Amino acid sequence: LEARYDAEVKFTDKHVGLILQALRDAGLSERTAVVIFADHGEAFGEHKLGGEPLYFHGESLYNEVLRVPLIVHVPGQAGREISERASLIDLAPTVLDLAGVPLPASFRGRSLAPLVLGEPLSGEAPRPPVVAEMLPCTAWPKNERAIVDTLDGVDYALYAKFTDNLTELYNLSQDPTQQRNLVHEDPTHAKALQKRLAPYL
Repeated sequence: LEARYDAEVKFTDKHVGLILQALRDAGLSERTAVVIFADHGEAFGEHKLGGEPLYFHGESLYNEVLRVPLIVHVPGQAGREISERASLIDLAPTVLDLAGVPLPASFRGRSLAPLVLGEPLSGEAPRPPVVAEMLPCTAWPKNERAIVDTLDGVDYALYAKFTDNLTELYNLSQDPTQQRNLVHEDPTHAKALQKRLAPYL
């Protein structure tokens, strides 16, 4: 399964290359920003539910599904790695901002354009959490929410698995693959994240 997935990545890489070459051939590459992202990752049995390994996407909200590539290239800008936590709802504001288009008031995401251009985010309060949701569907009737946020300088992920009446807490700094559930060892941080998640439900 992983080899097949790698083949899909190679296939995608080839076609991204064709698009970039077409921009160069058309003389547009020096005035075109390119944004490449994924809407989800894939799971290959890293986690289990009821003893059964979880595969592919749509069955969980762990890092292997939520942490996805986000590449933004702006002509003339030096390449850099940015560690800022971001969400897919930040993409549309970022693209419009790079294009000089005013952001609609209805947008809930924030523009990451300043970071792409090597500038700090202006007037930014502590960075917002990332919230993900998995809504029940016919093939997988699970209702689940996840929140990733920083508490006491440490990134944590909290999973509220409503269908299975489970709560999980992971210290992402010490446990990036989310294997040790701390919900009973660290109820203080679990309750704090439950409170932060509540407005998004």
